[in-house]
Amino acid sequence: MKLDLDHYIFRQKKVFTKKFCKQTIDELRSYPWEKHQFKLYTGKEEVEDRAPSGEYEPDCCFPGGGINDYIIKKLKPVILAYVDRLDFHWWKGWSGYSPIKVNRYTKKTRMFEHCDHIHTLFEGDRKGVPTLSIIGMLNDDCEGGDLVFFQNKKIVLSAGEVVIFPSNFLYPHKVTPIKKGCRVTFVSWVW
Repeated sequence: MKLDLDHYIFRQKKVFTKKFCKQTIDELRSYPWEKHQFKLYTGKEEVEDRAPSGEYEPDCCFPGGGINDYIIKKLKPVILAYVDRLDFHWWKGWSGYSPIKVNRYTKKTRMFEHCDHIHTLFEGDRKGVPTLSIIGMLNDDCEGGDLVFFQNKKIVLSAGEVVIFPSNFLYPHKVTPIKKGCRVTFVSWVW
């Protein structure tokens, strides 16, 4: 097992074509959007977040249907490549992943530092928290909006690229404020 935490951040370029990314962004314009909200688990209950103001949070939507199905289908080989790369004899499997959530960042919006220890993600038959987080980039024509791990490890993603990392307290991450343009990403979580 590698002791370097960077080893467990896996990037795969060109998972999605630029054409698919552009078409998806165009189609998402007609979807209903809402403000992203953090939930903070206190050990007994979930409470609304800690961000200073909701105005800094991105908008989000849940596309479902064809967009969701296509992205999920394309993610499967990327997740398998990540698991194979780990080569852990004690962990070879995963059961599935959540539906896609799209985040749209406009000028001055950001994602505050957090880890993906999300208790409300699996509220149905599945109970628990995710094991892996997935972020996919749908465009790369904005300024700012960098993904940052560990307070200073900046990752600049290109359109069509996917990054996978553990969904635990060892992987705090944030998205820096958008300076110009709009950043559109999708997220999903593996259990």
